[in-house]
Amino acid sequence: MKFRFIPAFLFRTLNVGEKPEAQCISHCNCFTSSISPVCGSNGVTYLSACFAGCSRTGKTQTASNILQNLTSCACISSESGPATVTTGKCPMPGCQEVFLIFLCVICVCSLVGAMAQTPSVIVLIRTVSPELKSYALGLLFLLLRLIGRT
Repeated sequence: MKFRFIPAFLFRTLNVGEKPEAQCISHCNCFTSSISPVCGSNGVTYLSACFAGCSRTGKTQTASNILQNLTSCACISSESGPATVTTGKCPMPGCQEVFLIFLCVICVCSLVGAMAQTPSVIVLIRTVSPELKSYALGLLFLLLRLIGRT
Protein backbone atom coordinates (compact mmCIF):
# COMPACT_ATOMS: atom_id res chain seq x y z
CA MET A 1 0.00 0.00 0.00
CA LYS A 2 1.38 3.39 -1.00
CA PHE A 3 0.89 6.31 1.37
CA ARG A 4 0.90 9.88 0.11
CA PHE A 5 2.11 12.89 2.01
CA ILE A 6 -0.68 15.44 2.41
CA PRO A 7 0.27 18.87 3.78
CA ALA A 8 -1.03 19.61 7.26
CA PHE A 9 -2.84 22.79 6.22
CA LEU A 10 -5.31 20.70 4.18
CA PHE A 11 -6.85 19.26 7.35
CA ARG A 12 -7.92 22.61 8.81
CA THR A 13 -11.03 24.42 7.55
CA LEU A 14 -10.23 27.78 6.02
CA ASN A 15 -12.66 30.68 6.05
CA VAL A 16 -13.13 32.86 2.98
CA GLY A 17 -10.20 35.25 2.56
CA GLU A 18 -8.07 33.46 5.14
CA LYS A 19 -4.47 32.58 4.31
CA PRO A 20 -3.25 29.08 5.21
CA GLU A 21 -0.14 28.66 7.30
CA ALA A 22 2.12 26.33 5.31
CA GLN A 23 5.87 26.67 4.98
CA CYS A 24 5.84 25.85 1.24
CA ILE A 25 3.55 28.81 0.40
CA SER A 26 4.67 31.28 3.05
CA HIS A 27 6.10 33.58 0.34
CA CYS A 28 2.83 33.52 -1.68
CA ASN A 29 -0.35 35.54 -1.27
CA CYS A 30 -2.85 32.68 -1.56
CA PHE A 31 -6.38 33.32 -0.36
CA THR A 32 -9.50 31.15 -0.42
CA SER A 33 -11.61 33.84 -2.11
CA SER A 34 -10.34 32.67 -5.52
CA ILE A 35 -10.77 28.93 -6.10
CA SER A 36 -9.56 27.20 -9.26
CA PRO A 37 -8.90 23.51 -8.45
CA VAL A 38 -5.75 21.83 -9.75
CA CYS A 39 -4.60 18.21 -9.60
CA GLY A 40 -1.08 17.63 -8.31
CA SER A 41 1.22 14.94 -9.67
CA ASN A 42 0.92 13.33 -6.21
CA GLY A 43 -2.85 12.81 -6.70
CA VAL A 44 -3.99 15.55 -4.29
CA THR A 45 -6.46 18.25 -5.38
CA TYR A 46 -5.44 21.78 -4.35
CA LEU A 47 -7.70 24.85 -4.21
CA SER A 48 -5.50 26.64 -6.76
CA ALA A 49 -1.99 26.52 -8.23
CA CYS A 50 -0.97 29.04 -5.59
CA PHE A 51 -1.90 26.59 -2.79
CA ALA A 52 0.28 23.96 -4.48
CA GLY A 53 3.18 26.43 -4.43
CA CYS A 54 3.63 26.52 -8.21
CA SER A 55 5.81 29.18 -9.75
CA ARG A 56 6.22 28.37 -13.46
CA THR A 57 3.82 27.69 -16.33
CA GLY A 58 4.33 25.25 -19.20
CA LYS A 59 2.13 23.94 -22.00
CA THR A 60 1.91 20.44 -23.44
CA GLN A 61 0.08 19.61 -26.62
CA THR A 62 -1.84 16.38 -27.14
CA ALA A 63 -3.67 15.16 -30.22
CA SER A 64 -6.96 16.74 -29.12
CA ASN A 65 -6.03 19.90 -27.20
CA ILE A 66 -3.40 21.98 -25.42
CA LEU A 67 -3.00 21.38 -21.68
CA GLN A 68 -1.52 23.90 -19.26
CA ASN A 69 0.90 22.42 -16.73
CA LEU A 70 2.22 24.41 -13.80
CA THR A 71 5.65 23.33 -12.60
CA SER A 72 8.05 23.95 -9.71
CA CYS A 73 5.33 23.32 -7.12
CA ALA A 74 6.84 23.54 -3.64
CA CYS A 75 3.98 21.85 -1.74
CA ILE A 76 3.96 18.67 -3.85
CA SER A 77 6.29 15.90 -2.80
CA SER A 78 6.65 13.68 -5.84
CA GLU A 79 9.02 10.72 -5.84
CA SER A 80 8.58 10.07 -9.56
CA GLY A 81 9.27 13.03 -11.82
CA PRO A 82 8.82 16.77 -11.39
CA ALA A 83 6.21 18.30 -9.10
CA THR A 84 3.53 19.59 -11.49
CA VAL A 85 -0.20 20.30 -11.49
CA THR A 86 -2.86 20.26 -14.19
CA THR A 87 -6.11 22.20 -14.20
CA GLY A 88 -9.18 20.48 -12.76
CA LYS A 89 -9.86 18.13 -9.87
CA CYS A 90 -8.01 14.83 -9.49
CA PRO A 91 -10.04 11.79 -10.54
CA MET A 92 -11.36 9.73 -7.65
CA PRO A 93 -11.53 6.02 -8.40
CA GLY A 94 -14.92 4.49 -7.61
CA CYS A 95 -16.72 7.80 -7.17
CA GLN A 96 -18.83 7.46 -10.32
CA GLU A 97 -19.84 3.89 -9.47
CA VAL A 98 -20.96 4.91 -5.97
CA PHE A 99 -23.00 7.76 -7.43
CA LEU A 100 -24.73 5.41 -9.88
CA ILE A 101 -25.57 2.98 -7.07
CA PHE A 102 -26.99 5.86 -5.01
CA LEU A 103 -29.05 7.04 -7.99
CA CYS A 104 -30.47 3.54 -8.56
CA VAL A 105 -31.41 3.15 -4.88
CA ILE A 106 -33.18 6.53 -4.88
CA CYS A 107 -35.10 5.61 -8.05
CA VAL A 108 -36.21 2.25 -6.61
CA CYS A 109 -37.30 3.90 -3.35
CA SER A 110 -39.27 6.55 -5.25
CA LEU A 111 -40.93 3.87 -7.37
CA VAL A 112 -41.91 1.80 -4.34
CA GLY A 113 -43.22 4.91 -2.59
CA ALA A 114 -45.27 5.93 -5.60
CA MET A 115 -46.67 2.41 -5.96
CA ALA A 116 -47.70 2.33 -2.30
CA GLN A 117 -49.57 5.64 -2.34
CA THR A 118 -52.50 4.71 -4.57
CA PRO A 119 -53.34 1.42 -2.83
CA SER A 120 -53.26 3.14 0.57
CA VAL A 121 -55.78 5.73 -0.66
CA ILE A 122 -58.08 3.01 -2.06
CA VAL A 123 -57.91 1.00 1.18
CA LEU A 124 -58.64 4.14 3.18
CA ILE A 125 -61.68 5.09 1.05
CA ARG A 126 -63.16 1.60 1.34
CA THR A 127 -62.64 1.14 5.07
CA VAL A 128 -63.38 4.54 6.60
CA SER A 129 -66.96 5.60 7.31
CA PRO A 130 -68.35 8.29 4.91
CA GLU A 131 -68.45 11.11 7.47
CA LEU A 132 -64.71 10.64 8.31
CA LYS A 133 -63.32 10.15 4.78
CA SER A 134 -62.23 13.76 4.22
CA TYR A 135 -60.50 13.85 7.62
CA ALA A 136 -58.80 10.48 6.97
CA LEU A 137 -57.61 11.52 3.49
CA GLY A 138 -56.17 14.75 4.86
CA LEU A 139 -54.38 12.88 7.62
CA LEU A 140 -53.07 10.27 5.16
CA PHE A 141 -51.64 12.90 2.81
CA LEU A 142 -50.12 14.77 5.75
CA LEU A 143 -48.37 11.59 6.90
CA LEU A 144 -47.21 10.80 3.36
CA ARG A 145 -45.72 14.32 3.04
CA LEU A 146 -43.99 13.99 6.40
CA ILE A 147 -42.43 10.69 5.35
CA GLY A 148 -41.22 12.32 2.14
CA ARG A 149 -43.33 10.70 -0.52
CA THR A 150 -45.15 12.91 -3.01
